[in-house]
Amino acid sequence: MVVGTLKLTVHLHMGASLKDKRSEVKRILARVKQRAPVAFAETGQLDKWQLTELGFACVSNDSAVCERILDSVEEEIESKADATISDRQRELLHL
Repeated sequence: MVVGTLKLTVHLHMGASLKDKRSEVKRILARVKQRAPVAFAETGQLDKWQLTELGFACVSNDSAVCERILDSVEEEIESKADATISDRQRELLHL
């Protein structure tokens, strides 16, 4: 079993309040949910309205599948014009 984890720090270009941030993060995660079979959560930078930290996880029997899934998550977020990934950490755990 392979567990793939991905932690992204995302800079949000739009919005001027925590309410705007929550709305934007919700839209980003909804798009990811439609396109990739991952579990996710907002895991950090909760009090800053221009930054968010997002965590993603997937499970497979093949590390290449986990890599492709996590790649698709990054691509989906990077394709969004008003969000930029400023830091990324990826790990594959073989259990």
